[in-house]
Parts: sequence; structure tokens; C-alpha cells
Amino acid sequence: MITSMTQEGDTLILRGTHIEGPGPGTLGIGEIREFVREIGRQQGVRSVKIFGGTRTTGATPGRTPHPIVMEVNEDD
Repeated sequence: MITSMTQEGDTLILRGTHIEGPGPGTLGIGEIREFVREIGRQQGVRSVKIFGGTRTTGATPGRTPHPIVMEVNEDD
């Protein structure tokens, strides 16, 4: 993962985020969610807002994904 991290209140903001797995389609959304929630727990925040970087490769190069907000559950 490549990203720029900042914190605003109890939200961790990830900007320009690029995530690369071991190959196309090999990193599922479940693994990404758990990874992001773990980062949130480590930083002590309640939510993580992800602004993806513009795709440089893959099925839709040039596309910038919509922002994603994930709640961090301390009980997980």
C-alpha cells in the first residue's frame, strides 16, 4: 500500500491510496477491509476515510475511485 496518512479528529484520512496485491484479483475486499481496520485500530481512530489514487494500470487506467469510509470496531 502506498498512501498519505493524516488524522482529523477521530478519523484517519488516507489520500492517493494505491493497493497492490500479488496479482490481478488476488487481494479481496475482505483482506483490504481487515488491513484498513487494523491500521485504524493501531492509530486509535473510530473511522478510516480512503481517497484512492488515480489508477495507472489495470482494467480502468485513468479512473479515480470514489472515497470509501470504514468504521473501526475495537471489538474485532
